[in-house]
Amino acid sequence: MSDYVIQTSKTLADVKYEIRGQLAHRAGELEKQGYEMLSLNIGNPGLFGFRTPETMRLAMIENLGQAEAYSHQKGIFPAREAVASCSSRAAASWASLPRRSLSATGSVN
Repeated sequence: MSDYVIQTSKTLADVKYEIRGQLAHRAGELEKQGYEMLSLNIGNPGLFGFRTPETMRLAMIENLGQAEAYSHQKGIFPAREAVASCSSRAAASWASLPRRSLSATGSVN
């Protein structure tokens, strides 16, 4: 084994990875208390009823031969636009459900 230690850049000193960090732990605590949590930041959005729009599926099929393995981290604009459209419809249906909210400080309202 090497004794070489890679120093973290000072620029990254305050960067946190919340998907598996403090936020995930707090969500776990709330689940144990009986709150329903939707982890839309990771995993399979299909489990929550989100489906790939038909126009996007057809575009993927038509362009598969020219596809690249990676895109910009934000994704391609037509994909973001389609997801935003679906998300707006889903959010409208969720808005009518009664629920408790979690504030930015982690307290339950």
